[in-house]
Amino acid sequence: MRGWLVPREARYSFGKRDADQRVLQRTGQHLAEAGHEVAVVEPQRLQGRLDVPAFVLSMSEDCETLRVLRHLAARGSVVLNSPRSVWQTCQRSTMLASLQQAGIAVPPSCLVPTVVGHAAHAPVWVKRPDYHRLRETDVSYAVTAGDVERTFAKFAAAGIGTAILQTHCHGQVLKCYVVGRQLIHVSPAPPPQQRGRLHDLCAQTGRALGLHIFGVDVVIENGLPVVIDVNDWPSFSPCCDEAAKAIARLVDVRGGASSVDE
Repeated sequence: MRGWLVPREARYSFGKRDADQRVLQRTGQHLAEAGHEVAVVEPQRLQGRLDVPAFVLSMSEDCETLRVLRHLAARGSVVLNSPRSVWQTCQRSTMLASLQQAGIAVPPSCLVPTVVGHAAHAPVWVKRPDYHRLRETDVSYAVTAGDVERTFAKFAAAGIGTAILQTHCHGQVLKCYVVGRQLIHVSPAPPPQQRGRLHDLCAQTGRALGLHIFGVDVVIENGLPVVIDVNDWPSFSPCCDEAAKAIARLVDVRGGASSVDE
């Protein structure tokens, strides 16, 4: 099959540019070894192309690029992750609501205006409502109400009118890396009795958001897993080659599908 690899735009690769490029490059190598014809197409070069590849593996989170990818999907390309699932994951309020509707535990969260003086209980996590992290201050732990107000001021100055306030979950953060419904890596390694539970949780998360290539950040609190974040197509830094092989296999599995929005 013929396919395109679409890199993530630099502004969405905060601190992960090299790792993002590495996993996409290795995925391309494994696809080529499997007999697929692959080409890297930069997001800004998608517009106006008339050819329709059999598949597109895209790391893009840009709304205009996602719009073009939706048109490609409508013309027959299998796009992984689907544009709808990427956009849903990038919007924190929508993502959290989708997880809650699926019965997945998430920290208590609320969307508030970034107005200095807005009553806020601290300590609390303050997160931008769209995208994961474009700057260092986009996700921060506020110890005091003053910290919250200072973060709000920075958000407002950047044109970000709302923020997500999220309760802190006590426990070690486990980073889970998933391709298809396969949990390919957890960092740090969880207790053996938690592995099966994490596998089921990640599969449930993927179904809730329609994702096939993703990462889930989990905290085990009082023995139960709580999802604190989900990332569409992470950099897979601790398991790059294993992830690239799994993504290449996913293309063979999904390549004949008419839709990936599950």
